[in-house]
Amino acid sequence: MRRRVYQTSPGSRRTCGDPVAVDPILKNGLIITLVGLVILIIGYTRRESRSGPLLMWAGVTTMIGVVVYYILRNLGI
Repeated sequence: MRRRVYQTSPGSRRTCGDPVAVDPILKNGLIITLVGLVILIIGYTRRESRSGPLLMWAGVTTMIGVVVYYILRNLGI
């Protein structure tokens, strides 16, 4: 069986099945976003108590913060 070779960028070749390296900053951003999503879900389930809206606010703020960080990082600010 022949392995397919994919050209991902000029000068780099990887075969099908090789692990793809993930940027550590991207990995951390994904983890923080998922934590924010979990906080948002917990806050939504507790929306009748006093801590529910605070948890929802914290979850949304966490996820928006990651997006703003990546925008500012790509703009070079």
